[in-house]
Amino acid sequence: MESDVLIGDHIGAYRVTGGGGDRGYTAAHRHTGQRVQVFVARAEAGGALDLFQRARMYEALPHPGFTRIVDRGVLVDHRSWLAIDVPKGLPLFELVARRPLPSSEAAQLVHDVADVLAFAHERGIQHRNLTLRSILITTGTRAFPVAVVDFGFPGTTDDITALGTIAYRAITQLFPATIVDDVPGAAPELAELIARMLAKEPTDRPTASAIRDAAAAMLAPVDEPVVTTRWTQPRWTPAPPITSDLRATVSGEIADKPTKI
Repeated sequence: MESDVLIGDHIGAYRVTGGGGDRGYTAAHRHTGQRVQVFVARAEAGGALDLFQRARMYEALPHPGFTRIVDRGVLVDHRSWLAIDVPKGLPLFELVARRPLPSSEAAQLVHDVADVLAFAHERGIQHRNLTLRSILITTGTRAFPVAVVDFGFPGTTDDITALGTIAYRAITQLFPATIVDDVPGAAPELAELIARMLAKEPTDRPTASAIRDAAAAMLAPVDEPVVTTRWTQPRWTPAPPITSDLRATVSGEIADKPTKI
């Protein structure tokens, strides 16, 4: 990423407000105020190809739990750029810093994030950097309860282990130990699922789709069967309705506080 892009500069219709480096620039549309993350191709060899591959990755993930490309163009020096939307919502790390999540909310969170990961894994794409800061509880009119951001950056973290760590921290506000046998405050079936996600051996961990289905079973009303037949499911599985709606709760919690990302 080039250092000649400065705060206050304009890239297309967007005014740069911060950032830089491999994670792009933060920017806002000069008319609508829409917030975006702008990536500019490096000037050196391979820069244009890297940006093209990033664009292909986003285009390969048409799931409402992912961010999407909203604009692209070319600078006067012929470097390409693209803009990724920044969803409205509360970063999960801010929510967890305020309070632990009860099991019902944590199970919904696990279900929704696992659904996003399963969609990516089926297409051969791993996140590799999943943390509390990579997940937004969305508000407003967005079609999915969570948004998973920061795909495509170098990393080595296993997605399933990362999701288990996120779930453990969301419930306990603590980091898990090396070996997890229990999750204080979690319902037994959720604690068992989190422990499996945090298993030391990769072969002992469930897949993202298996995690999604297990969490869906926890959320389903006891008098209604859980339908898991593939051809009856949409391309992604919306979060089942539950009594405690995390998204509605978050909307109330941030009503009096500006969003920070």
